[in-house]
Amino acid sequence: MADDQQGFFHRIDPEGRMTFMQHLMELRNRIMVAAGALFVLVMLALVFYRPIFDFLKQPIDNVNARFREDEELCRMIVNVRLDPSLRRKLDGAGVSDDLRNRIYDAFRDPKLWEKVKSDELGPELRAELMAARVDLGTPVVTTISTDPLSTTLILMSVAFWVAVVLGSPVLVYEVWAFVSPGLKPREKAAIRPVLVGGIFFFALGAAACYYLIFPLSMSFFVWLDLDMGYLPNYTPDSYINLLITFMLITGLIFEIPMVVA
Repeated sequence: MADDQQGFFHRIDPEGRMTFMQHLMELRNRIMVAAGALFVLVMLALVFYRPIFDFLKQPIDNVNARFREDEELCRMIVNVRLDPSLRRKLDGAGVSDDLRNRIYDAFRDPKLWEKVKSDELGPELRAELMAARVDLGTPVVTTISTDPLSTTLILMSVAFWVAVVLGSPVLVYEVWAFVSPGLKPREKAAIRPVLVGGIFFFALGAAACYYLIFPLSMSFFVWLDLDMGYLPNYTPDSYINLLITFMLITGLIFEIPMVVA
């Protein structure tokens, strides 16, 4: 019985095909190469974490720059950061939308207080508003850490996903090298373009998300927070996990042509 099993695992196929044990050894080697590549890339990502995090923060930095430069969006920031008692006094004074906009613009540019007349607002309220301070230099979206382990955990998560993305050619090649010997020439010719196209379309979807879809989405989320009267303070893990999720989903959506093919 043992001799029969040993012969089953180790006997040489007359047509030169691999035995069961040889397949297992080949699979082990492929897994070791893929795991080694991932390990090296994870270590590199942990070493160069600063430029990676700067890259991931760029969309939110662009949102902050846009809200500082846009006149209407800047008024929303003033409305949220203005002292609540002064907002109530403005509401009680029944100021028009035009006058309120001129007041909010004056917080951005003090020279514009000349356009806010005392007879429109009242000298006391005007003087109180002029003495108030609204910090427009601080980014509208700030990142805060609420858990001692959150930054470390998101760092490990980012390093893993960076390794998967950068190591995807190695991973795909190892899978292909293991599977392709069992395929017919016609099957190989049909699958190769799908593998290459799959990587290309996924990268295209992730890039479209990073440069277009996610910044527009974040602008809407921040605008909605301000419109509801909330100051947007996001934790790094919630922001980066949202970005990674958006990129993964968009990349998978861009794979639909490959699925159809």
